[in-house]
Amino acid sequence: MDNPRKKPIIGIIGGVGSGKSTVAAEFTKLGCKVVDADKIAHDLLEEKAAREKIIDLFGEIVLDSTGKIDSKKLADIVFADADKLSSLNKIIHPLVLGRAEELIKQYNSQNEVKAIVLDMPLLVEVGWAKRCDKLIFVDCKRQLRVD
Repeated sequence: MDNPRKKPIIGIIGGVGSGKSTVAAEFTKLGCKVVDADKIAHDLLEEKAAREKIIDLFGEIVLDSTGKIDSKKLADIVFADADKLSSLNKIIHPLVLGRAEELIKQYNSQNEVKAIVLDMPLLVEVGWAKRCDKLIFVDCKRQLRVD
């Protein structure tokens, strides 16, 4: 980040469906702001720049009847082909990280914010764990995990 951090940054890590988002949501009750990478990615699918790149890559097959990206159709394609998933990630990840940077900067400037919580599934893989002052690992039994 360009600015020195003013607020503590807490990273939430753990397996799929383990409750990371639930834990992150609890922090909002304590005056923290959450940077939710999944929400950012979902929102980006509605924005022209990402939408056009995705259509260029996968074709109009990923659109629903209203012309919006159908996340289920897109998921069916990319989770069946590692190369296509990698191609999608090359489009989405930089945009998600850029938006996350903007939110961190915004939240750092808000006096009422106690800390910033990163709810990012690939926090470690994209190298953002080192930005965190603390990491919280969330786990639960497989049979309790949410799909």
